[in-house]
Amino acid sequence: MFQSQLRSRGFMRLALLSGGLFSTAAPTNPPKYKPTNYAVMGFPTCPYYKRASQTALAAQRESNGAIQAILYEYPREQFHVERVKVLAQLGMKPEDHSTCPMVYIFEKTSDGTVVPKEYVGGSDKFHQHLNSRRE
Repeated sequence: MFQSQLRSRGFMRLALLSGGLFSTAAPTNPPKYKPTNYAVMGFPTCPYYKRASQTALAAQRESNGAIQAILYEYPREQFHVERVKVLAQLGMKPEDHSTCPMVYIFEKTSDGTVVPKEYVGGSDKFHQHLNSRRE
């Protein structure tokens, strides 16, 4: 779908995979990460979402493809609807995570569908988790 169509439906999904929108030369001595796919979801006015999404993109660039990131950006109300859906897919209750952003590890099926696999948390937990994935 085109971005305008997504916005007309009340949400916007930004998929930033394998170099995504920010193609830069790889650092000469990149940190080594265990391969992980992260989804970061939130709303654009949240400073914690901005921090987590910037961190995810930086890790993706620095990891030479070991880290993959998808950002899901929604209006505030839609974020909470989507948050509840993802938590249910992870076997969790809506009250298990009620703030922005929410980060989880995902897998992609052969048809490209993103399937949530593991809850990570909010911005602070994401940073801790990312640091724990360094080799």
